[in-house]
Amino acid sequence: MGKTIYMDNEWTVEKCSLNDLVRIADDIRPEDLEELRAASDRHILDALISCMEDSYFSLTVKKNGMPLMVFGVAPYSLLCDETCCWAVATKKLKFSGSKFLRYSRNIVAAVNRIYPVMSNYVGDWNHNALRWLRWCGFTVAPARRIGLHGEMMHRVERRDQ
Repeated sequence: MGKTIYMDNEWTVEKCSLNDLVRIADDIRPEDLEELRAASDRHILDALISCMEDSYFSLTVKKNGMPLMVFGVAPYSLLCDETCCWAVATKKLKFSGSKFLRYSRNIVAAVNRIYPVMSNYVGDWNHNALRWLRWCGFTVAPARRIGLHGEMMHRVERRDQ
């Protein structure tokens, strides 16, 4: 896989780099920061590096060269085919009315064809992410207390049809 996966006039999707993670960590959405803290007591950059290193792949979505989101797919276990999909965005990413929204559904579907069962947990407070995940075809289960500090989280899952 080359460095650039997708490109148009403004947007690129590229292999994730450490520099991308630093830039995302510096401007992370508060909702995503709270989710990272619900999953780990690690420093934010350490948690993002771990996500990148543990993943089959990790990519950065950029607009005009500025990283807006990193995402990837990691194995849950060698004993099952279910994978953990993850994404972390900056405050500058607009979930609605953008080219990002129009293309994300197709990108998620393409990734899901490779990894037929993708799931994770999303904070009950992360309304934009939950709405976006539903748009991309994920089912969202009722919230329950499972976070590291008792946070209410929704299991999200997408199965390839």
